[in-house]
Amino acid sequence: MRIGVFGAAGATGKEVVRRILSTPGLVLSGGTGRPKSADIGKDIAAAAGLKPIGLPILADPAAVFAISDVVIDFALSSATIQHLKLAAKAKVPIVLGVTGFKAAHRTAIAQAAKKTAVVEAPNTAYAVNLAMVYIERVARVLAGDFDIEIVTVGDRKLPFAPSGTALQLVDAAARGLGVKRDNALVKVRDGDIGVRKPTAIGLHNIRGGIRPGNSQRGIFFGDSEVIEIAGITSSPGVYADGAVIAAQWVKGKRPGHYGMREVFDLG
Repeated sequence: MRIGVFGAAGATGKEVVRRILSTPGLVLSGGTGRPKSADIGKDIAAAAGLKPIGLPILADPAAVFAISDVVIDFALSSATIQHLKLAAKAKVPIVLGVTGFKAAHRTAIAQAAKKTAVVEAPNTAYAVNLAMVYIERVARVLAGDFDIEIVTVGDRKLPFAPSGTALQLVDAAARGLGVKRDNALVKVRDGDIGVRKPTAIGLHNIRGGIRPGNSQRGIFFGDSEVIEIAGITSSPGVYADGAVIAAQWVKGKRPGHYGMREVFDLG
């Protein structure tokens, strides 16, 4: 199975390269870096701290689609729409380990999913995805009796907030409550905010350090007890493991829009 990697010179991209090269049955077909960056032309394995394999990092994503069975995308979200169009044209499945999507990205995902399999995976860690499942279940059981707050911790280099993972946790809680995200989400509390609504879902985004132990937490506050569900990661290797599992899972799947919930069979 041939897997291409977009963002191959990034922290997580390098981890993905290492996982592919160390996994029997998988072949690293190629990878890309940012156009005009110093990474273009470098050996993709050497860039990941491994012995060179004679495979340069490319600037052209179309060239990688042409030689891959699946592509894992950890490049910047500014390139995602182009990548989705290319995936649809080549009919090559793609795993999106990218966050920071806007309305245009949503449209591009929907269009690409008509032609190929798209795994949207803003967080590929098993623990975090399992936490999402339980946040939804607990919210459903405790609806109206406990107040829900989502707290996410990310490193200082994460350039946007909330992250895609944070919004997934909010969505999980909202599904459990039976409400829409936009009607429940509270991102800012300042001044005279009034009494908290029973269906409100508070969201807090903490940024600091370099991977201090990124965590995603759902906290349920009762009158005399608290329930906390957390998925905590401390290494980009965790995301690489999940991304490679997703790539293996999606090969041969019918066109459609999938998530890590399906990949991990979390129900």
